[in-house]
Amino acid sequence: MKNDFEKIYSKLDKFMEDKNVTENNMHGVLDEFIKRYNNGTLNIEETPFDKAMEKFSEAYEAKTEKMAIKLAKEAIKIDPDYIEPYLFIIPYEYEGEEVLTEMNKVLDREEKRLRKQGYFEDEGHFYGIWETRPYIRGLQQRALVLLQYGKINLAKKQLEEIIKLNEHDNLGARYVLSAIYAYFEDEKSFNKLYKKYGEKNLFFLVPKMFLYYKLGDNKKTLEILKEIKKANPYFIDMLLSDDLDDVDQINYYQMGEKSEVLEILITQEFLINSANGLLKLIDDNSKM
Repeated sequence: MKNDFEKIYSKLDKFMEDKNVTENNMHGVLDEFIKRYNNGTLNIEETPFDKAMEKFSEAYEAKTEKMAIKLAKEAIKIDPDYIEPYLFIIPYEYEGEEVLTEMNKVLDREEKRLRKQGYFEDEGHFYGIWETRPYIRGLQQRALVLLQYGKINLAKKQLEEIIKLNEHDNLGARYVLSAIYAYFEDEKSFNKLYKKYGEKNLFFLVPKMFLYYKLGDNKKTLEILKEIKKANPYFIDMLLSDDLDDVDQINYYQMGEKSEVLEILITQEFLINSANGLLKLIDDNSKM
């Protein structure tokens, strides 16, 4: 689960509180922790945060919406500072602009708490710090809601902030951001991001193709289409299809498979819908 890292490091913090840790004995203390964690002899009392995460994980496994909300609210009672249950509940209890209003309240409160505790001094490495991981995931969730609501420029600013706080970008904010740069025909920003991460996967290639189509360079567009066909042979058929019911809806994707294309069609839908003429160009050249 996504919270396993947080659970382990929460326990590690408690474990190290009772140790006289120095630079010389750090490795020994870590080895002892790992050994005792793996054999079940750690015997560290769970913090409210640990208990709240455990309760919240039950919400994801709940069989009904009502039960999921109930479990999330129980997690909040256990640790009111744990923000993910709040964010989980919001779409169930609010609609439209109220969703963003409530998300802003939660994330603004968490930002103030993290700043007060000095975590923003580690800007650029937020996902490497277990205490800031829920906040980064919350920012990503807000960015996707902004995108869903058509507030694309605000989503862009949010995704840029995520990468600023967490340069390694464990959550893949860069992929949606690359599509936004293509949407706004911002070649300079797109190429800067593309160069920064040096990836030639479908999540960058598709926005790149749309970007150069929108900029009027059909020759380059078709050259990138050839790269896309090599990267994922399912892309063209799925892009042009009117029926994707046979594609499994799964919670992860695999490079080169249909699940990868489906993820792109969902997360970059706003970009695809902005250039319908490209679909005709692709259809006309799909056999090349």
